[in-house]
Amino acid sequence: MGNYIKKKLYEKYPELHTASEFYSIAREVRRSVFETTPHSFKIKGLKGIDIRSYDIYETKIIKQYLSDSHVFVDVGANVGYYTCMAMAMGKHVVSIEPLFRNLEYLYVNLKANGWQDNIEIYPVGLSSKPGLATLYGIEQAASLIQDWAGTSTKQRTIPLTTLDIILSGRFYGKKMLIKIDVEGAEYDILKGAERALNTSPSPIWFIEIYLTEHHPEGINNNFSNTFDIFFSNNYEPCAIDDGNLRVLSQSDISYILKSRSNKDFGCNFIFKKKG
Repeated sequence: MGNYIKKKLYEKYPELHTASEFYSIAREVRRSVFETTPHSFKIKGLKGIDIRSYDIYETKIIKQYLSDSHVFVDVGANVGYYTCMAMAMGKHVVSIEPLFRNLEYLYVNLKANGWQDNIEIYPVGLSSKPGLATLYGIEQAASLIQDWAGTSTKQRTIPLTTLDIILSGRFYGKKMLIKIDVEGAEYDILKGAERALNTSPSPIWFIEIYLTEHHPEGINNNFSNTFDIFFSNNYEPCAIDDGNLRVLSQSDISYILKSRSNKDFGCNFIFKKKG
């Protein structure tokens, strides 16, 4: 009966549903507990995850490249694990995250560690051009792809911009590490990052790219196109193999597509300019 009444109230007064969602998020953030990471910062919001073993190999690689970078661009920052790591290492951080719930955690995590300077936060999604889009799902599974990783029961409208617009050539001459973890939308982001791809010095790119997992159609139709963008810009892709890098060729990508499996290569890739 209670759920029926709630549903009817939300239908008649949709603003109540919005207010209820904001209240639920605020309560969740307030009640959650900070955990101390092995990387000199504390964080909350990574539900059901052992912070001591979180993204072990990915963390190793990102820290390695962060040590030699001036700027860290965190596309799909979520609650700010990698943003906080870069801040702890004294880097200038550009953090991009469109989901309100994740942003609330991101703000709290930054403030709790005393980081309110040298950080740029953009509460938007990225794509090939500016506009509006629907963001589906919740928490770490939120995606611009409907039914990503299962049925999308929640959705909201978000603004879009491009990576080139945000960076605007401001970091020319500085070493950048750009991390992209956007649940299937990476190809469209790269189409809006032509200037970033060709800036100097060339950025290091860390990108999560799934072939079959989580895609509602069972296959990532832009898998090859995503790698082709880097090949055409003279970048070399590397798979992360137990914390080490394994250089991939175009024939490796063709093999992955033909076998419809990237189990031998994983889903996280580093892209570096050749030479």
